[in-house]
Amino acid sequence: MRYATGFWVRLSLAACGGAAVAACGGKAVIDADTGTGGAGGGTTSTTTTTTTTTTATTCDGLQQALQQALDAAVACDPLAPVAQCDGTAFVRDFCDCQVLANEKHPDAVATALAAYDAWTALGCGPWLCEWCPPTGAGFCDSGPAGGVCTVVFGG
Repeated sequence: MRYATGFWVRLSLAACGGAAVAACGGKAVIDADTGTGGAGGGTTSTTTTTTTTTTATTCDGLQQALQQALDAAVACDPLAPVAQCDGTAFVRDFCDCQVLANEKHPDAVATALAAYDAWTALGCGPWLCEWCPPTGAGFCDSGPAGGVCTVVFGG
């Protein structure tokens, strides 16, 4: 499941991930060199594993962790026998907009809030966006990738 800001995440990563040092939204992002040197004439291979938890220490790592945390916080089960996404739980997205979350998953909501705090504390965000979607009560909407909390527009 990809939260609506996933487009902006991919756009930002594409725009900012190509160089070792890039200016992103007024912030300088410096990626550590992960390559290994080799002796002359030899072959060198490098395997890189990216940690996507809130223990990440780069803007890219924190951004990925926030995206995963947002996806988990807004996930729901449209076949569950209990109401979900009732408007009592919200998280913040990359634009500092409130996003309806599933109150039945308080750990996922807390993780998303902590991931946002870590991302902003490092100076990675929030992004300047022109529009935030309306907030309020909603329902669990089914989709091809599973259920997602969706705000009811128009009362």
